[in-house]
Amino acid sequence: MRRVAFYLALAVLAIVPFSLVGSATVASAARLRAQLAFVSNQVNAGIRPTIKYASTGTPAGSRLYLQRQFGLANVWKTVEKLNGLEGRALTVGVPQGRYHYRVAVYTNGRFVTSSSVRTLYSYSSVSLATLCNAPNVTVGGSGCAPGTMQVGSHVFSYEIIGDYLGDEPPNYATLIVFPNNRCRTLSLTFGLDSNNSQTGEVAYVQILQRTLDPQHASAPQGRLGSLVARLDRGPWYLQNSTTDGDLVYYNGSASCWSADGE
Repeated sequence: MRRVAFYLALAVLAIVPFSLVGSATVASAARLRAQLAFVSNQVNAGIRPTIKYASTGTPAGSRLYLQRQFGLANVWKTVEKLNGLEGRALTVGVPQGRYHYRVAVYTNGRFVTSSSVRTLYSYSSVSLATLCNAPNVTVGGSGCAPGTMQVGSHVFSYEIIGDYLGDEPPNYATLIVFPNNRCRTLSLTFGLDSNNSQTGEVAYVQILQRTLDPQHASAPQGRLGSLVARLDRGPWYLQNSTTDGDLVYYNGSASCWSADGE
């Protein structure tokens, strides 16, 4: 019996230190973290974004690298070797699009862990003509019909005609339904044809969205109107109305992270 008790005691002594060492290793791994954030995750194309980065629990000999996904295979490649284990940095500007980034931790040249993935949206101007021809867009009126006409003393180049004769306030006609929105602002210039509208007539334009109040603008006959609408990344509707039911002509662009706004 004494021999059995002796061997049991040895077994307990052998097991306890191993368990404690294992727990310490797991706790150390759990403390190793990397963090990444963009100061703003919406930038203009080509502008260098600013990042904030940090790490905790990094072993001696560790370095941080900013990485981005490339190609159809979403391969992670290093774009910046970061100074120190925390701080701020400017990184390389990118063309219009959506990009995924992370901070990777390497210790003695070997990958150890990475931060959560962060998304950067890079915006560029997309013409109203391009938006009008996007695959899933519904366009009423005369559709995408570019041309020129006179507004007061100006020759105005337009890209869309809202020819809803008879739609007078408070009634509006829907000219564009844009269901898959990847734009943050829409800038419109519009007006009535001075040679085919009535003196004193007024054109009214509005943008409707799910989560924002309607955004309005108006222009009297002989003057150009403008509307810069903030977009909520959901579907948007362009509507117009005139006091005498004449045509409204449009030009403009949107700030989008995709080439056609969808």
